[in-house]
Amino acid sequence: MTKPAFLFATAAVAWGAGCFVVLGAAPAALLPLTVAALAWWSLHRTCATGASARPATALATLTAAFTVISAASIGVLLAPLALLLGLARATV
Repeated sequence: MTKPAFLFATAAVAWGAGCFVVLGAAPAALLPLTVAALAWWSLHRTCATGASARPATALATLTAAFTVISAASIGVLLAPLALLLGLARATV
């Protein structure tokens, strides 16, 4: 059975890719996809080699903070990304 952390992190990457497409492939829209991919890679390292989960925790926290700060604009699109990253980190 696949670990829930992998499923949540993969869903976050897919959501980041969706944001990139929905926002018209603007260079700034690449940031959510990059953050999600870095968190996915960090969680993979944590599960595969026992590395520290601090980078994934930091990325999830920063994404959540940015989502709250930008709630009036792009934060609505990033809320699921922050939630999925938080769930992925919590299930490692």
